[in-house]
Amino acid sequence: MGAADGKKILVVDDEANARKVLSAILKQEGYQVHESMSVDHAVGLMHHEEVDAVITDLKMPNKDGFQLFNYISQHHPCRRHIHD
Repeated sequence: MGAADGKKILVVDDEANARKVLSAILKQEGYQVHESMSVDHAVGLMHHEEVDAVITDLKMPNKDGFQLFNYISQHHPCRRHIHD
């Protein structure tokens, strides 16, 4: 099994082409990918789907990627820490 096997990534981008291209590349590498076109949709998805990583556009209409990072840090704190 590769490092990507079983890992779930959420890709958040309001631009459909960018979202689809990145998702296709990640799927080819063996990741399970969920897509979202907005922060609100991503938050809703995260309520019922656990993900290992989030890749987001920072500039989006309504709510931006920084607001998504704030939500994640408040409601889904990291369970793993990286040590040197």
